[in-house]
Amino acid sequence: MKTLTQNTQYVRVIKQVHIGTICVGDVVVHEGKECIVGRSDIKNDSFMGVSIFGDTYCLGYKPVHKVFLEISGV
Repeated sequence: MKTLTQNTQYVRVIKQVHIGTICVGDVVVHEGKECIVGRSDIKNDSFMGVSIFGDTYCLGYKPVHKVFLEISGV
């Protein structure tokens, strides 16, 4: 197990995930900008399904780009 210190460096990794896996507090790339998803940004409509920032990502067929922080190998 690696101990975290003040000198720990992180690398942002962007992975493609399904829109249904996005939760409040996640960081996603939306329209070219990194955005933090808030409670009011996620909507669930009975006809259109889940939307983030008003975008349904082609009804779940288009992946969402989610930002992960991983510890760098330094």
